Parts: sequence; C-alpha cells; structure tokens
Amino acid sequence: MLARLKWLTFLSLDAPLVATTWQALFAKEHAVNLRWYHSLIVFLSVWLGYAADRWCDNLKGGRPASEQHQFYAKHRTSVLAIWLLALAVAVTLAFNYLSKSELAHGFALMGLALAYTLFAQKGRRIRYYAFLKSVFTALLVLASSLLFLPIESSPYLSAICVWMLFASNCLFIRSWTHEGEEKSALQATGLAAAVILVSVSALWARDSQTAIATLIAQCAILALHIARGRIGSMTLRTAADICLLSPWIILLFP
Repeated sequence: MLARLKWLTFLSLDAPLVATTWQALFAKEHAVNLRWYHSLIVFLSVWLGYAADRWCDNLKGGRPASEQHQFYAKHRTSVLAIWLLALAVAVTLAFNYLSKSELAHGFALMGLALAYTLFAQKGRRIRYYAFLKSVFTALLVLASSLLFLPIESSPYLSAICVWMLFASNCLFIRSWTHEGEEKSALQATGLAAAVILVSVSALWARDSQTAIATLIAQCAILALHIARGRIGSMTLRTAADICLLSPWIILLFP
C-alpha cells in the first residue's frame, strides 16, 4: 500500500495535503470558519511552490538525483502545463473570493514561496544549507496552514511546535535518502526532542488538540527513524508524510 502512496510524493501532493490538514485542525481548535476555497487556495499554493522547485532542479543538466526528480524530468512539458493551469486557478479563486486582507496575506505567502525557491536553487553553497532549507520548507508549509487565520486567533506556541515538527521531518527524510547525512539525523532528533517536550508541556497546561496531533506525529516519525534499517528509503519517506496527517485522528471526531 505504501508503495502505491509514493505517487503522492512523486506528484508533490504530500506537502499540500499536510498543509490543508493542519489548516483544518488550527481552524477547528480556534473556532475559525474557513470556506472550501480557503483550503483549495492553500493546497494549490503549496503545490505550486514544491513543483516549481523540483521542476527547476532539472534545468541544471545531468541525471536527476531522485525518483521524484526523474519523474519531473520525464514529464517536464506536462508538469509545466499543469503548473500554469494550477496558477491560473489559484489566482482566479483569490481575486474572486478573498477579501483585501486575505489577498494581502496571499501575496505575502507568494513572496515567501519565491524566496524559498530562490534559496533552494541558489543557496547550495551556504554553510548549513540542509538545515536552513528544512527550516525554510517547514516555515512555508506552516505559513500556508495559518494563512487565513485571524491574527488574534494565531496559536503562537502551537505554531512554533508544528514548525519544529515539520523541520524535523524534513531533516529525517534527508538523512534517510542521502548518504553521509548523519548531522541531519542529529539535528532532526534534537528538534524532535524539543517538539515532544513542548507538546507534553502544552498538554499539561491545557487540553490542546494541536499538541496531541503534534505529539502523535513526532513519536511516529521517531519510530520510523529507529526502524530505518529495515525499511526502504522511499517507503520511509512516504510513511513519514502519512505521520504528518495525524490531525485527521482528531478531525474525524466531534
């Protein structure tokens, strides 16, 4: 089953699904009423950023480094056409349904996505590139999840905890799929420990749905890391993305 779900990663659908899932949990916990177009715009925005990064990676020449990049290289023209269509749909929805303040937030997110793409493509020689890219990726997904929440409803402590969860996940995946990335694994483990500590503290202080989902996801990803020697790297990556869908455990119950 996990082998079939790898297509979520190949098609860059994993991050958009994660973003909209946590968006729904944040909205539920803070009693914010989001409409269908809020979720669709976030889904499309995250996909556009991820797909652009992988598509641009293949412009450098040479053999694509991963199965995902090989897929994008093989279907370059089709991906570009779908990307342009998705961009048109996202822009149309934004200008037809969003308020002025929501549009402003959307443009801010677009600026963040462009900055991420520029950093991912041009910043490879920067020291601690892997760590910084993971943190930047996590910030992009988190910002998308919080995009349409009012400032007064923004869950600051929960948001920082989820940010660390996302960054830890990115670093663990890098350590599983790249040779010589022991440092990434150590950084991921450190972030995971912080996530667990903050989540438990939040649960001790008050009943927090976000803390529960974060704790479940982080413990599951740590379990995958412990068992990494017995699981293929692609399966590990897919399973880690599924772990980040832990909010559904809460969303499916009233």
